Amino acid sequence: MKKKIFSAITAAVCAFGAVPAMTSSGVSVDPTASVSCLKGDANLDTKASLADSVAILQHIANRDKYGLSAQGLVNADVDGVAGVTANDALALQRQDSERNDWQWHSAPDKALFTSSIDYTMGGNGFKDGIWGTIQGGYAGVITSTDELTAYLSKICTDEKIADYTTKYGDEFFAQNVLFLNTVSQSMSAQPCLVIDSVDVGGDITVNAYWDYPEVGEAVMSVIIGAVEFSKDAYKGQQVIWTCNKNSKNISVYESDGLYSARVDYTMGYKGFKDGMDNPKINRKGYDGVITSTDELTAYLSEVCTDEKIAEYTAMYDTAFFKNKVLLMNVIEQYQGTQPCLFINSIDFGDTITVNAKFDYSFAAADIMSVCVGVVELDKEAYKGQPVVWTFNDASAAPARTIFLSSSARTDWYYDTGSDMKPEVWDMLEKHNYSAVITSSAELEEYLSKLFQKDVVTKQLKFYEGYFEHCVILMNCQLQTSGGSCRLNVKSTEFSDDSSVINVKSAWDYSDADVDMLSVCLQQVKVQKEDYDGQTVNWITLADMT
Repeated sequence: MKKKIFSAITAAVCAFGAVPAMTSSGVSVDPTASVSCLKGDANLDTKASLADSVAILQHIANRDKYGLSAQGLVNADVDGVAGVTANDALALQRQDSERNDWQWHSAPDKALFTSSIDYTMGGNGFKDGIWGTIQGGYAGVITSTDELTAYLSKICTDEKIADYTTKYGDEFFAQNVLFLNTVSQSMSAQPCLVIDSVDVGGDITVNAYWDYPEVGEAVMSVIIGAVEFSKDAYKGQQVIWTCNKNSKNISVYESDGLYSARVDYTMGYKGFKDGMDNPKINRKGYDGVITSTDELTAYLSEVCTDEKIAEYTAMYDTAFFKNKVLLMNVIEQYQGTQPCLFINSIDFGDTITVNAKFDYSFAAADIMSVCVGVVELDKEAYKGQPVVWTFNDASAAPARTIFLSSSARTDWYYDTGSDMKPEVWDMLEKHNYSAVITSSAELEEYLSKLFQKDVVTKQLKFYEGYFEHCVILMNCQLQTSGGSCRLNVKSTEFSDDSSVINVKSAWDYSDADVDMLSVCLQQVKVQKEDYDGQTVNWITLADMT
């Protein structure tokens, strides 16, 4: 389905209007007018005249009754001194007396624009791994359909590209240029980016800001801010977008042309093998120095799906490796709906040090995700040195009163022959059987009391390599009815004083139609640095129907 367009018609709608109703694909307000950014046009009637001088004086005298719009204030500031005063009104009067009406109204700085916000909840319509690219803004000046396709191809699916190239075709670009900026929004289930006004001068400044009036939900989403600008008014100026929050562009850093660096972000584990259950995906990182496409494939095959491998090998092909090497690090991020990993700088010497850090200052939610640190390094700068990635203490950043970084799974067993030992029923009839597992030997000892050898062997193989970075919280509970697993882990969190880990589970018998005794083996993976010998409480909630 084509994405609806949320049109932030400058000032008149965005700054003061009500937010439109949410639909399943986004929000929509149809644009109804263009907005003048003609210098002197304070009342936005597409002309600069004595009427604008009067509008300025009325604004100064009674802003509540005669206040100018945001774009009107930009247009009204004509005297070269920041701020709208009576001097601006006087300057307009002088200019009006010096020019005849025809010359004034056909002045070359006359320009109309329309702005809109295209909001997409989640990443639907966008490629995986774009979050690091768009977090601080991915802006472009588009003058043709081909340029539009090239811009969008870095971030969008073919379907979304088709939507845009249909809307902005050759007929549009014959009269207009398009200023686009794609940014990630980490909070609220509605668009919070507002395009307020456009200031035309030596540079063109698109005045945009974040407004989170009612943050109802922490949800990662994508916003494309669009300004349709008159071709007559665009003379090749630089276009600058301003924001009052989260405007720092952390996508690309360069040092003497030797390297560029970025962070690719994936909410959850889409594109990665086994997610949190992959021992190589952890907070300490899985790094590599890659000098060829074959090496890249080998490196990624440990952690990525075939689809993601194909994306990276298409990006970094044989031509790339003729002049560059690639430094990569796959790192688990355990809070925040946007990338919290930053690559600050790179030091060169006997060792190459990639100076990276985690910053959770604006982490909006407890959500597990993956950051891929990528450094494209010129071959001249790489002499075979060891590469070291540095981090601050990522585990200390979030408060421990909130959810613990963990992943959970529940395995279900219902027969007493090939899977479980006969005594398991008596063992679990009156109480659960829980433990904190810190090694393969402890895992084998725990499981051997419950299961036959084949199940124990399978579980040992599954957890092979885990205990270098993780501990496993396990609990076995008896299930009394239902032909499938009815138990799910809902949360894993610290107590207020961090002395206890509470694992909350819930039964769901809403559609159970079979009386069958079975067992549920709950398993929670916790990073080793989060476990310091705390007591673990397993709390089973009432039926969650």
